[in-house]
Amino acid sequence: MHKMCGSYTFTTIDAPGAFFTEASGVNASGTIVGDFQINGSHGFVDDKGIFTTIDMPGAFTTAATGINASGVIVGNYFSNGFHGLVDDKGIFTTIDVPGASTSATGINASGVIVGDYTDSNGSHGFVDDKGTLTTIDASGGFFTQASGINDRGAVVGSYISNTNGTLGFVYDKGTFTTIDVPGASITEARGINASGVIVGDYTDSNGFHGFVDDKGTFTTIDVPGGSSTKVLGINNRGVIVGSYFSDGTNGFYGTHGFEASATGKSVSMSDLFASQASQISMSDLVPRSTKIGGQSAQGGDSPGVLDNPMVGNFGGLACAGITDTSMQVMPNGNGPDSAFAHALA
Repeated sequence: MHKMCGSYTFTTIDAPGAFFTEASGVNASGTIVGDFQINGSHGFVDDKGIFTTIDMPGAFTTAATGINASGVIVGNYFSNGFHGLVDDKGIFTTIDVPGASTSATGINASGVIVGDYTDSNGSHGFVDDKGTLTTIDASGGFFTQASGINDRGAVVGSYISNTNGTLGFVYDKGTFTTIDVPGASITEARGINASGVIVGDYTDSNGFHGFVDDKGTFTTIDVPGGSSTKVLGINNRGVIVGSYFSDGTNGFYGTHGFEASATGKSVSMSDLFASQASQISMSDLVPRSTKIGGQSAQGGDSPGVLDNPMVGNFGGLACAGITDTSMQVMPNGNGPDSAFAHALA
């Protein structure tokens, strides 16, 4: 079994002038989506250094949460309530579950979308396959959220268990599997790639951490210089994206997005820094040319996206030889029953 132990190369992503930037999704081409906060929340696309803002017309806030191989983006916006959105090359479509607050969180190569909605009965996950909506409710729990889907149709997310707190899950071809990082009080699964590698975050007595779950072997992800880390997406080449919080110790306060790949892999922008084998401090931020809302900016005091390659050694749970001893595989009929997924009325 491949274990993603050893070094990761981290690249910081900051929207210019923003105190909050979060990278939520990445496709196989390395195009990244997320959101940032300046006078409200805005979505963004970072395509190999070209940074473009996404704003749903007429909306107060917009967030981009997922992107597929064709460049179709999903997310959510706020305008008289929360709504899911699809952005297909600038053509916006709203996704609304009737009578509910709705958010779209992931999309695969076939255009199948996942997300969650909240109604008078609580929070539920959903799958939207070309307009046909199916609800996902975890048996033995409540407050279900679907966060990601891979090209094979496997869905990941989280739910609140009646007995064990917040847990992650993967739902694949009728089988519901709980994901519980050993020693964690909270586990949330956020994304999954075509190989079945799952990413997310967990909370323990030491704070908030990201994780990679490769067939039950967990690797902890903590960005160097950050006091908390979330991993929100992974592509089919193993590149992960997310966010981390810096308390200002290293001179950079706030929430920052990041991209990371295992050192030595030829993937995405990290190729540019593969020759740098030593630890790089957070003060070594390197601005790159960007386009913001159609305008270009390069260098100077107002860089668009700040890329900070940082090499960190990580192994966490996996390198310590700990595997997921608490994972529960519960096929239909032996755990969640056929009511786990049901068509929306």
